[in-house]
Amino acid sequence: MKKAGLILIFLISISSCSRYSYLRSKSDIVSKNFTVTQKFDYPRRLIVLPVNINGKIYRMIFDTGASSTIVSREVADQLNLKTRGRIKTRDSRGQSYKLDMAILESVKIGEVEFTDILTTVIDWPENSVLKCMVPDGIIGNNLIRHANWLVDYKDSSLTLSDRDLSKPGMFEIPMKYGNVRPFLDITIDSTEIKDILLDLGSTGSLDISKKVFKEADQESLFNDYTHCEIIDGSTQGIFGHKTDSSFQYQIPRFQIGELSIYNAIAEIELKNKIGNSILKKTRLMLDYQNEKIGFLPYDSSVVIKPKNLFGFIPSTSGDSIYIASILKDGNVWKKGLRYGDKIEILNMELKSLEYCQFIEFLISEFIYLDSISFRKVNQPDVIHTVYPEDLWKN
Repeated sequence: MKKAGLILIFLISISSCSRYSYLRSKSDIVSKNFTVTQKFDYPRRLIVLPVNINGKIYRMIFDTGASSTIVSREVADQLNLKTRGRIKTRDSRGQSYKLDMAILESVKIGEVEFTDILTTVIDWPENSVLKCMVPDGIIGNNLIRHANWLVDYKDSSLTLSDRDLSKPGMFEIPMKYGNVRPFLDITIDSTEIKDILLDLGSTGSLDISKKVFKEADQESLFNDYTHCEIIDGSTQGIFGHKTDSSFQYQIPRFQIGELSIYNAIAEIELKNKIGNSILKKTRLMLDYQNEKIGFLPYDSSVVIKPKNLFGFIPSTSGDSIYIASILKDGNVWKKGLRYGDKIEILNMELKSLEYCQFIEFLISEFIYLDSISFRKVNQPDVIHTVYPEDLWKN
Protein backbone atom coordinates (compact mmCIF):
# COMPACT_ATOMS: atom_id res chain seq x y z
CA MET A 1 0.00 0.00 0.00
CA LYS A 2 2.88 2.35 0.83
CA LYS A 3 4.50 1.63 -2.55
CA ALA A 4 1.23 2.33 -4.36
CA GLY A 5 0.93 5.64 -2.49
CA LEU A 6 4.43 6.69 -3.50
CA ILE A 7 3.69 5.82 -7.14
CA LEU A 8 0.50 7.90 -7.00
CA ILE A 9 2.37 10.90 -5.56
CA PHE A 10 5.02 10.54 -8.27
CA LEU A 11 2.38 10.43 -11.03
CA ILE A 12 0.60 13.47 -9.62
CA SER A 13 3.93 15.35 -9.54
CA ILE A 14 4.73 14.43 -13.16
CA SER A 15 1.20 15.37 -14.22
CA SER A 16 1.50 18.77 -12.48
CA CYS A 17 4.84 19.54 -14.16
CA SER A 18 3.52 18.44 -17.56
CA ARG A 19 0.48 20.67 -17.12
CA TYR A 20 2.72 23.60 -16.23
CA SER A 21 4.96 23.02 -19.28
CA TYR A 22 1.94 22.74 -21.57
CA LEU A 23 0.30 25.93 -20.29
CA ARG A 24 3.60 27.84 -20.38
CA SER A 25 4.21 26.85 -24.01
CA LYS A 26 0.86 28.31 -25.12
CA SER A 27 1.94 31.94 -24.63
CA ASP A 28 2.29 34.09 -27.76
CA ILE A 29 2.62 37.64 -29.04
CA VAL A 30 0.02 39.25 -31.30
CA SER A 31 1.81 42.46 -32.34
CA LYS A 32 4.13 42.49 -35.38
CA ASN A 33 6.61 45.05 -36.75
CA PHE A 34 6.76 47.08 -33.55
CA THR A 35 9.24 49.18 -31.59
CA VAL A 36 7.71 50.73 -28.49
CA THR A 37 9.32 52.62 -25.60
CA GLN A 38 7.68 52.48 -22.17
CA LYS A 39 8.68 54.51 -19.11
CA PHE A 40 9.15 52.63 -15.83
CA ASP A 41 9.54 53.38 -12.14
CA TYR A 42 12.67 52.19 -10.35
CA PRO A 43 11.99 51.82 -6.61
CA ARG A 44 14.64 49.91 -4.65
CA ARG A 45 16.46 48.90 -7.84
CA LEU A 46 13.45 47.08 -9.33
CA ILE A 47 11.93 47.87 -12.74
CA VAL A 48 8.20 48.47 -12.31
CA LEU A 49 5.95 48.77 -15.36
CA PRO A 50 2.34 49.78 -15.94
CA VAL A 51 0.79 46.68 -17.48
CA ASN A 52 -2.63 46.34 -19.10
CA ILE A 53 -4.19 42.98 -18.22
CA ASN A 54 -7.55 42.23 -19.78
CA GLY A 55 -8.21 45.97 -20.02
CA LYS A 56 -7.13 46.90 -16.46
CA ILE A 57 -3.88 48.70 -15.51
CA TYR A 58 -1.59 47.12 -12.91
CA ARG A 59 1.96 47.89 -11.73
CA MET A 60 4.25 44.87 -12.00
CA ILE A 61 7.95 44.06 -11.61
CA PHE A 62 9.81 43.23 -14.84
CA ASP A 63 11.64 40.06 -13.80
CA THR A 64 13.75 37.87 -16.11
CA GLY A 65 14.58 35.75 -13.06
CA ALA A 66 11.00 34.49 -12.83
CA SER A 67 10.28 31.70 -15.30
CA SER A 68 6.57 32.52 -15.28
CA THR A 69 4.38 35.52 -14.52
CA ILE A 70 2.87 35.99 -11.04
CA VAL A 71 -0.20 37.93 -9.87
CA SER A 72 -1.49 38.52 -6.37
CA ARG A 73 -4.63 36.84 -5.10
CA GLU A 74 -6.38 40.24 -5.15
CA VAL A 75 -5.56 40.74 -8.84
CA ALA A 76 -6.66 37.19 -9.67
CA ASP A 77 -9.98 37.81 -7.95
CA GLN A 78 -10.47 41.14 -9.77
CA LEU A 79 -9.83 39.41 -13.11
CA ASN A 80 -11.97 36.38 -12.20
CA LEU A 81 -9.15 34.06 -13.21
CA LYS A 82 -10.00 30.37 -13.48
CA THR A 83 -7.63 27.96 -11.73
CA ARG A 84 -5.94 25.59 -14.20
CA GLY A 85 -4.13 23.42 -11.66
CA ARG A 86 -1.38 23.81 -9.05
CA ILE A 87 2.40 23.82 -9.28
CA LYS A 88 5.17 23.64 -6.68
CA THR A 89 7.56 26.53 -7.10
CA ARG A 90 10.71 27.70 -5.30
CA ASP A 91 11.95 31.21 -4.52
CA SER A 92 15.48 32.67 -4.32
CA ARG A 93 15.76 31.78 -0.62
CA GLY A 94 15.15 28.08 -1.32
CA GLN A 95 11.60 28.08 0.06
CA SER A 96 8.90 26.27 -1.92
CA TYR A 97 5.10 26.42 -1.98
CA LYS A 98 2.28 25.20 -4.16
CA LEU A 99 0.55 27.95 -6.13
CA ASP A 100 -2.57 28.01 -8.29
CA MET A 101 -2.04 28.36 -12.05
CA ALA A 102 -4.21 30.51 -14.35
CA ILE A 103 -4.08 32.02 -17.84
CA LEU A 104 -4.01 35.74 -18.66
CA GLU A 105 -5.77 36.00 -22.00
CA SER A 106 -4.39 39.44 -22.88
CA VAL A 107 -1.42 41.38 -21.50
CA LYS A 108 -0.29 44.68 -23.03
CA ILE A 109 2.93 46.62 -22.41
CA GLY A 110 2.40 49.89 -24.21
CA GLU A 111 0.54 48.85 -27.35
CA VAL A 112 2.30 45.50 -27.65
CA GLU A 113 -0.07 42.62 -26.90
CA PHE A 114 0.82 39.19 -25.52
CA THR A 115 -1.73 36.38 -25.19
CA ASP A 116 -2.33 33.22 -23.16
CA ILE A 117 0.26 34.03 -20.52
CA LEU A 118 0.58 31.40 -17.80
CA THR A 119 0.49 32.99 -14.36
CA THR A 120 0.74 31.66 -10.85
CA VAL A 121 -1.35 33.23 -8.08
CA ILE A 122 0.33 34.20 -4.83
CA ASP A 123 -0.98 35.08 -1.38
CA TRP A 124 1.75 37.45 -0.27
CA PRO A 125 3.30 36.68 3.15
CA GLU A 126 2.23 39.05 5.91
CA ASN A 127 5.60 40.83 6.06
CA SER A 128 6.44 40.93 2.35
CA VAL A 129 8.74 43.60 0.92
CA LEU A 130 7.35 42.96 -2.56
CA LYS A 131 3.79 43.43 -1.34
CA CYS A 132 4.83 46.79 0.12
CA MET A 133 6.43 47.96 -3.10
CA VAL A 134 4.48 46.40 -5.96
CA PRO A 135 1.53 44.36 -4.70
CA ASP A 136 0.06 43.51 -8.11
CA GLY A 137 2.65 40.98 -9.29
CA ILE A 138 5.58 40.11 -11.55
CA ILE A 139 6.02 39.92 -15.32
CA GLY A 140 8.05 36.76 -15.88
CA ASN A 141 10.26 35.41 -18.62
CA ASN A 142 7.43 33.40 -20.21
CA LEU A 143 6.14 36.77 -21.51
CA ILE A 144 9.48 38.58 -21.81
CA ARG A 145 10.95 35.94 -24.17
CA HIS A 146 8.50 36.89 -26.95
CA ALA A 147 10.20 40.26 -27.69
CA ASN A 148 13.60 41.96 -27.68
CA TRP A 149 14.27 44.57 -24.96
CA LEU A 150 16.56 47.51 -24.32
CA VAL A 151 16.69 48.71 -20.71
CA ASP A 152 17.91 52.28 -20.20
CA TYR A 153 18.29 52.68 -16.44
CA LYS A 154 19.26 56.37 -16.54
CA ASP A 155 16.33 57.31 -18.75
CA SER A 156 13.97 54.94 -16.87
CA SER A 157 12.76 53.57 -20.18
CA LEU A 158 12.21 50.11 -21.60
CA THR A 159 12.13 49.62 -25.37
CA LEU A 160 10.56 46.43 -26.74
CA SER A 161 10.70 45.40 -30.36
CA ASP A 162 10.67 42.47 -32.77
CA ARG A 163 13.81 43.97 -34.36
CA ASP A 164 17.49 43.93 -33.38
CA LEU A 165 18.11 46.64 -30.75
CA SER A 166 21.93 46.52 -30.85
CA LYS A 167 23.79 49.82 -30.41
CA PRO A 168 27.27 50.90 -31.64
CA GLY A 169 29.94 50.06 -29.07
CA MET A 170 27.78 47.47 -27.31
CA PHE A 171 29.48 44.42 -25.79
CA GLU A 172 27.52 41.36 -26.94
CA ILE A 173 27.64 37.79 -25.63
CA PRO A 174 25.54 34.65 -26.19
CA MET A 175 22.29 34.27 -24.25
CA LYS A 176 21.86 30.77 -22.84
CA TYR A 177 18.51 29.04 -22.16
CA GLY A 178 16.51 32.16 -23.02
CA ASN A 179 13.32 30.21 -23.57
CA VAL A 180 13.22 29.45 -19.84
CA ARG A 181 15.34 32.25 -18.30
CA PRO A 182 18.40 34.10 -19.68
CA PHE A 183 21.80 32.89 -18.48
CA LEU A 184 25.37 33.96 -19.29
CA ASP A 185 28.94 32.98 -18.45
CA ILE A 186 31.51 35.14 -16.64
CA THR A 187 35.24 34.93 -15.99
CA ILE A 188 36.93 35.64 -12.64
CA ASP A 189 40.76 35.64 -12.78
CA SER A 190 40.73 33.45 -15.92
CA THR A 191 38.36 30.96 -14.24
CA GLU A 192 35.12 30.61 -16.19
CA ILE A 193 31.94 30.38 -14.15
CA LYS A 194 29.06 29.11 -16.23
CA ASP A 195 25.33 29.67 -16.12
CA ILE A 196 24.84 32.96 -14.25
CA LEU A 197 21.17 33.94 -14.25
CA LEU A 198 20.60 37.46 -15.58
CA ASP A 199 18.03 38.46 -12.97
CA LEU A 200 16.25 41.78 -13.40
CA GLY A 201 14.15 40.87 -10.37
CA SER A 202 17.21 41.02 -8.11
CA THR A 203 18.35 44.21 -6.37
CA GLY A 204 21.70 42.60 -5.61
CA SER A 205 25.12 42.42 -7.23
CA LEU A 206 26.76 39.09 -8.14
CA ASP A 207 25.83 35.80 -6.47
CA ILE A 208 28.04 32.72 -6.75
CA SER A 209 26.41 29.44 -5.73
CA LYS A 210 27.74 27.48 -2.77
CA LYS A 211 28.23 24.52 -5.10
CA VAL A 212 30.42 26.52 -7.50
CA PHE A 213 32.28 28.06 -4.55
CA LYS A 214 33.12 24.64 -3.13
CA GLU A 215 34.18 23.27 -6.51
CA ALA A 216 36.32 26.31 -7.40
CA ASP A 217 39.98 26.55 -6.53
CA GLN A 218 39.22 28.72 -3.50
CA GLU A 219 42.89 29.20 -2.64
CA SER A 220 43.51 31.19 -5.80
CA LEU A 221 40.01 32.37 -6.72
CA PHE A 222 38.62 33.77 -3.47
CA ASN A 223 40.99 33.65 -0.51
CA ASP A 224 43.06 36.65 -1.62
CA TYR A 225 39.97 38.87 -1.80
CA THR A 226 38.72 41.08 1.02
CA HIS A 227 35.65 39.41 2.49
CA CYS A 228 33.19 39.51 5.35
CA GLU A 229 30.58 37.21 6.90
CA ILE A 230 26.98 38.32 7.35
CA ILE A 231 24.27 36.58 9.35
CA ASP A 232 21.23 37.62 7.37
CA GLY A 233 17.50 37.31 7.80
CA SER A 234 16.60 40.52 6.00
CA THR A 235 16.96 39.31 2.40
CA GLN A 236 13.61 38.16 1.08
CA GLY A 237 12.40 35.86 -1.66
CA ILE A 238 8.85 35.69 -2.99
CA PHE A 239 7.73 33.56 -0.05
CA GLY A 240 9.43 35.58 2.68
CA HIS A 241 12.57 35.66 4.83
CA LYS A 242 14.96 32.85 5.64
CA THR A 243 17.93 33.29 7.98
CA ASP A 244 21.33 32.13 6.79
CA SER A 245 24.98 33.02 7.00
CA SER A 246 26.81 34.08 3.88
CA PHE A 247 30.20 35.41 2.83
CA GLN A 248 30.67 38.47 0.64
CA TYR A 249 33.83 39.06 -1.40
CA GLN A 250 35.01 42.15 -3.21
CA ILE A 251 36.04 41.01 -6.69
CA PRO A 252 38.63 43.47 -8.09
CA ARG A 253 37.65 42.54 -11.63
CA PHE A 254 35.50 40.05 -13.50
CA GLN A 255 34.51 39.85 -17.14
CA ILE A 256 31.33 39.29 -19.12
CA GLY A 257 32.77 38.53 -22.53
CA GLU A 258 34.97 41.57 -23.32
CA LEU A 259 33.25 43.78 -20.73
CA SER A 260 35.19 44.27 -17.47
CA ILE A 261 33.41 44.97 -14.16
CA TYR A 262 35.51 46.41 -11.32
CA ASN A 263 35.02 46.21 -7.52
CA ALA A 264 31.80 44.20 -7.61
CA ILE A 265 30.60 42.48 -4.45
CA ALA A 266 30.10 38.73 -4.87
CA GLU A 267 27.97 36.90 -2.33
CA ILE A 268 28.07 33.14 -1.80
CA GLU A 269 24.42 32.15 -2.15
CA LEU A 270 22.12 29.35 -3.30
CA LYS A 271 22.20 30.15 -7.02
CA ASN A 272 24.40 31.94 -9.57
CA LYS A 273 22.90 35.27 -10.60
CA ILE A 274 23.70 38.86 -11.48
CA GLY A 275 21.37 41.67 -10.41
CA ASN A 276 20.53 45.31 -10.93
CA SER A 277 23.32 46.71 -8.73
CA ILE A 278 25.67 45.81 -11.58
CA LEU A 279 23.32 45.82 -14.57
CA LYS A 280 22.23 49.43 -13.91
CA LYS A 281 25.74 50.58 -14.91
CA THR A 282 24.88 49.76 -18.53
CA ARG A 283 22.17 49.98 -21.14
CA LEU A 284 21.10 46.35 -21.24
CA MET A 285 19.86 44.55 -24.35
CA LEU A 286 18.02 41.22 -24.30
CA ASP A 287 17.71 39.77 -27.80
CA TYR A 288 15.73 36.55 -27.54
CA GLN A 289 15.38 36.15 -31.31
CA ASN A 290 19.14 36.09 -31.91
CA GLU A 291 19.98 34.63 -28.48
CA LYS A 292 22.34 37.38 -27.37
CA ILE A 293 22.76 39.85 -24.51
CA GLY A 294 24.28 43.30 -24.97
CA PHE A 295 25.89 45.74 -22.53
CA LEU A 296 26.57 49.38 -23.35
CA PRO A 297 28.26 51.07 -20.33
CA TYR A 298 27.24 54.61 -19.43
CA ASP A 299 30.84 55.45 -18.49
CA SER A 300 34.22 54.53 -19.95
CA SER A 301 34.52 51.70 -17.42
CA VAL A 302 32.09 49.87 -15.15
CA VAL A 303 33.18 50.47 -11.55
CA ILE A 304 30.98 49.46 -8.63
CA LYS A 305 31.20 51.74 -5.59
CA PRO A 306 29.92 49.89 -2.51
CA LYS A 307 28.19 52.09 0.06
CA ASN A 308 29.35 52.35 3.63
CA LEU A 309 26.83 50.59 5.90
CA PHE A 310 26.15 50.39 9.63
CA GLY A 311 27.02 46.71 9.96
CA PHE A 312 23.43 45.76 10.72
CA ILE A 313 19.92 46.08 9.34
CA PRO A 314 16.88 46.36 11.60
CA SER A 315 13.44 44.94 10.94
CA THR A 316 10.11 45.03 12.74
CA SER A 317 7.69 42.46 14.08
CA GLY A 318 4.57 43.71 15.81
CA ASP A 319 5.69 46.59 18.02
CA SER A 320 9.28 45.32 18.31
CA ILE A 321 12.40 46.26 16.35
CA TYR A 322 15.12 43.64 16.08
CA ILE A 323 18.45 43.04 14.33
CA ALA A 324 17.58 41.21 11.11
CA SER A 325 21.06 41.23 9.55
CA ILE A 326 24.46 41.72 11.17
CA LEU A 327 28.07 41.88 10.00
CA LYS A 328 30.14 39.40 11.96
CA ASP A 329 33.08 41.18 13.67
CA GLY A 330 31.71 44.58 12.63
CA ASN A 331 31.26 47.48 15.04
CA VAL A 332 27.78 46.39 16.16
CA TRP A 333 28.94 42.79 16.60
CA LYS A 334 31.92 43.95 18.71
CA LYS A 335 29.50 45.78 21.01
CA GLY A 336 27.99 42.38 21.87
CA LEU A 337 24.84 42.53 19.77
CA ARG A 338 23.65 39.53 17.77
CA TYR A 339 21.06 38.52 15.20
CA GLY A 340 17.55 38.65 16.65
CA ASP A 341 18.35 41.04 19.52
CA LYS A 342 15.47 43.42 20.19
CA ILE A 343 16.55 47.05 20.11
CA GLU A 344 15.18 50.57 20.47
CA ILE A 345 16.52 53.14 18.00
CA LEU A 346 16.73 56.43 19.88
CA ASN A 347 17.18 59.02 17.11
CA MET A 348 14.07 57.89 15.18
CA GLU A 349 10.47 57.22 16.24
CA LEU A 350 9.78 53.87 14.61
CA LYS A 351 7.61 51.77 16.92
CA SER A 352 4.37 53.20 15.54
CA LEU A 353 5.28 52.41 11.92
CA GLU A 354 3.48 49.65 10.05
CA TYR A 355 5.66 47.13 8.22
CA CYS A 356 5.48 48.83 4.82
CA GLN A 357 6.21 52.21 6.41
CA PHE A 358 9.23 50.64 8.11
CA ILE A 359 10.48 49.29 4.76
CA GLU A 360 10.13 52.77 3.28
CA PHE A 361 12.20 54.13 6.19
CA LEU A 362 14.97 51.59 5.47
CA ILE A 363 15.04 52.42 1.77
CA SER A 364 14.75 56.20 1.91
CA GLU A 365 16.30 57.19 5.27
CA PHE A 366 18.22 54.49 7.16
CA ILE A 367 21.05 54.00 4.65
CA TYR A 368 21.64 57.77 4.49
CA LEU A 369 21.91 58.49 8.24
CA ASP A 370 25.25 59.79 9.58
CA SER A 371 24.93 57.80 12.81
CA ILE A 372 22.50 55.63 14.73
CA SER A 373 21.99 55.56 18.49
CA PHE A 374 20.20 52.56 19.98
CA ARG A 375 20.01 50.29 23.01
CA LYS A 376 19.05 46.69 23.60
CA VAL A 377 15.60 46.31 25.12
CA ASN A 378 17.01 44.14 27.93
CA GLN A 379 19.89 46.61 28.59
CA PRO A 380 18.14 50.01 28.69
CA ASP A 381 20.99 51.76 30.50
CA VAL A 382 23.59 51.07 27.76
CA ILE A 383 23.38 53.34 24.72
CA HIS A 384 25.31 52.43 21.57
CA THR A 385 26.18 54.85 18.78
CA VAL A 386 27.48 53.49 15.46
CA TYR A 387 28.66 55.06 12.22
CA PRO A 388 28.80 53.72 8.66
CA GLU A 389 31.67 51.27 8.10
CA ASP A 390 33.86 50.90 5.02
CA LEU A 391 33.80 47.11 4.74
CA TRP A 392 36.28 47.02 1.88
CA LYS A 393 39.01 49.43 3.01
CA ASN A 394 41.51 46.58 3.37
